[in-house]
This record gives sequence, C-alpha cells and structure tokens, in this order.
Amino acid sequence: MDRDYDNELPLPSALELQRLVKLEEAARLGSTSIDFLEDHHADKIIYLSPRMRRMRVGDALHIGKQPKST
Repeated sequence: MDRDYDNELPLPSALELQRLVKLEEAARLGSTSIDFLEDHHADKIIYLSPRMRRMRVGDALHIGKQPKST
C-alpha cells in the first residue's frame, strides 16, 4: 500500500500566531535558546511585568525559519 504523505504541517491560524507564550515555549518553537532570544530578538519580547516575559507564536516560528549566522 503506497501512500503519499504531506510532510508540511498546516499553517497555524492568524489568531494562533498572535498568542503569547513563555520564552521557554518560544525558544522551543524557534529551535533556539532563551539566551539567543534575549541577545538577538529582544525587540520581540513582551514584558507583561518585570518577571513575566512572553513572545508571540508567529515571531518565534519566524525566528526558527531564519538561517542562523555563525
């Protein structure tokens, strides 16, 4: 039984891309570390309080698609 599987995941909805997640989750979605997010994408971090930092799902996914400079 031969089946063709689509390796592409469906795109999240526009509402899901705007959802705020903890930096731990954003780092996982972007395939990077929290330190990398803080150093290179601090402009995308949203401070809800001094200790509560979040990032939008869409920003985290976009970071994961960018080639990492060495």
